[in-house]
Amino acid sequence: MCRTENFGRFLLVFATILVVALAGTVNASEDATEQLANDAAAEINPEDIYPSAKTCSACHPKQYAEWSVSQHAYTQMSPVYMAFQMAVNALTSSTNGDFCIRCHNPIGMNMEESLFISNLERPASSREGITCSVCHRISQNYGKVSGRLSLVQGPMHSKIFGPSGGDELDRVIADPAEEGFRVVTNPLERGAIVHAEVHKFEPLTSSAFCGTCHDVTLLNGFRLEEAFSEFKQTGAAADGVTCQDCHMGKVQGAVSGYEHGPAAVINGIPTKPRKLTNHFFAGPDYSLIHPGIFPHNVEATDIADIATWLDFDHRAGWGTDEFEEMAETAEEAADGLFDSYEELAEALAEGANELELDDFQELIELLGEAVAASEAPAAVGAYAKLATMADSVVEMAADGQAKAEQFTAARAATETVVSTLGINFTDDWSDSSDRADAREVLDVQFERLEWAREQRLEVLRNGYKLDDIVVESAGPGGIEFSVVVRNGTDGHAVPTGFDAERLVFLEVTVTNSDGEVVYVSGDRDPNGDVRDSHSIFVHNGDLPVDRDLFSLQSKFLVRLFRGGEREQVLAVNKSVSPQPFIRPETRPTVLYGRPRGARKHKMTIEPMGSRTASYAISGERLGGAGPYAVRVRLVAQSIPVNLLFAIQVVGFDYGMSPKGIADRVLEGSEVLWERSVTVDVE
Repeated sequence: MCRTENFGRFLLVFATILVVALAGTVNASEDATEQLANDAAAEINPEDIYPSAKTCSACHPKQYAEWSVSQHAYTQMSPVYMAFQMAVNALTSSTNGDFCIRCHNPIGMNMEESLFISNLERPASSREGITCSVCHRISQNYGKVSGRLSLVQGPMHSKIFGPSGGDELDRVIADPAEEGFRVVTNPLERGAIVHAEVHKFEPLTSSAFCGTCHDVTLLNGFRLEEAFSEFKQTGAAADGVTCQDCHMGKVQGAVSGYEHGPAAVINGIPTKPRKLTNHFFAGPDYSLIHPGIFPHNVEATDIADIATWLDFDHRAGWGTDEFEEMAETAEEAADGLFDSYEELAEALAEGANELELDDFQELIELLGEAVAASEAPAAVGAYAKLATMADSVVEMAADGQAKAEQFTAARAATETVVSTLGINFTDDWSDSSDRADAREVLDVQFERLEWAREQRLEVLRNGYKLDDIVVESAGPGGIEFSVVVRNGTDGHAVPTGFDAERLVFLEVTVTNSDGEVVYVSGDRDPNGDVRDSHSIFVHNGDLPVDRDLFSLQSKFLVRLFRGGEREQVLAVNKSVSPQPFIRPETRPTVLYGRPRGARKHKMTIEPMGSRTASYAISGERLGGAGPYAVRVRLVAQSIPVNLLFAIQVVGFDYGMSPKGIADRVLEGSEVLWERSVTVDVE
């Protein structure tokens, strides 16, 4: 082969390599450009698109204070909701998509967030659920669309939409010198940044605006929530009463007029008084999560982020004077004991026959003082075991028979005591002054949660009424009595909304003259559920079904393959194929309000309606001696515990356990009304 041919082949190979290299360079350049674009998008501050309520609080402190502890502020924070929508998507290969979250978190969905990430990873405006930007960045009257809303983007000084327009804002901007508002609409200028414009958006004052999310028809035609549909058929709607009149007025759940006052306070100067709506939006739900992260609190976010707050053991009493005194004593004793264990073990290893245990005993006693001050049952039990070990060590040491294994076991027992006392602080909370600062914030949070509880009771008591007990008969053959439960509102049924998961029931007990319970209905199983068909203990045959149970919880019914129906906690109309998905219905569902194979058995009470609960107790069942005390309680709870059992497979946000959430659900249940009567039996 000649040299020319070799050179030609060399050129061919070189050219090929060059083309490949250049192609790689182009591809790398394209990849780099795409990466830069992605990085730029990732660096966009959500605050520049949808300002958080924290930002709005600077000029609207009253509205923020009301909203921050409301159920609108809790929509995305709820671990039950998060698990519910993930469980439904898990059952349907995610064909449910963003159906739930688009009402609970419109901002997150407009920013194309993942459906499934923890709230720990979401920006503030997304975690805030139905926040200021959701209602005041809607520019079009979309109508009833199950919450799929397009929000107008822009930083805080961009235009917003309100019920009354921007006349007052124009005055504030036009003449800041006269009253000292000192406002600007350009963030590059010095002064308080305010909205450049407020456009009047009339639909904000209509009930249909609320119906956007408070009427929910599932993808398969199932009518899950019908609050707005119920309202449209009522006398309240006919009289021109709006949802806002009952739920944004002076009294929760009743037409009571509105407050008047400044809509904003700018640089300490209030604007002119006007009609004010209440932004608390009381409902049947209540917070189940750490008080450091809900209610929303500006001071709380300044102290720590969400993840850090979750490590703060407020139930143990961190930050209180009593706890910190106990912790100081316990830490002194525990540190001394750990040092003592090492010293004594070394002495034994060196062959010592006599041990000095005076300090050891004093430290054990000091730790006991801390345990007594804590009043923690678990700590008391753990310390009792440690004290027994310590006595054994002292006794055997007196005979020169102490063993290193004893000190190892005592050390482990000491660690258990320390753990039960709640003094295993994380690095972020190791400083007692930080814990004290956090406790000051939490004390405010507890006050706000109590206020929210009072407002919740107000709206529930306006919605539910309980008449006096009527005794129909009483004699040797038994007693019969009844009680009437009424709907106190003309605006919708009670319960409403997600009525298949609202637990409202009567708890009835009858006791004899000796105080013995001879009859009970509406009692709880060990999980905290009433004894209906959803109770795990009833289902397994461990407890009898409560056939006298009076409950207003609607139930999902699904059709079986061979006909008939059965109750189901999650009525997901899904394919049973290896790849499950939500089955589209093959017939129109508008008239039926449900798909073919599922329906909801509504147990609610119509507006201004009533339902009578009747009870008959035979003479044999009464037993003992009269007179008999009859007590009836109307109890409201946000959700039944069995719902947690159905959705727990996907886990709960914030690292919460199903047991922890169930305990908090039960803690939040409330007795709305109580009636009692004494029955004499001749």
